[in-house]
Amino acid sequence: MVAALDRLLAACRDARQLWAGADADEVLLLVSFLWKTGRRPDWPERTERLLGIVIDGLRAPGS
Repeated sequence: MVAALDRLLAACRDARQLWAGADADEVLLLVSFLWKTGRRPDWPERTERLLGIVIDGLRAPGS
C-alpha cells in the first residue's frame, strides 16, 4: 500500500500538482482519521469535508 501510494504521489509531484514534501507515510497518517468518522450520522459529508481539507493542504502552491 505504501509503495503504491508513493508511486501515485511521485506522479503527482512530477505533474507539479502535489506539495513537494509529501510522502506516503505522512499522507496515511493524515487520513487515519477516516476510521472515526462513521460514529456520527453525518459521516459521509464530514468525511468528504475533512478529506478535502487534507487534499487542499497537499496541493502544490499555484496548482
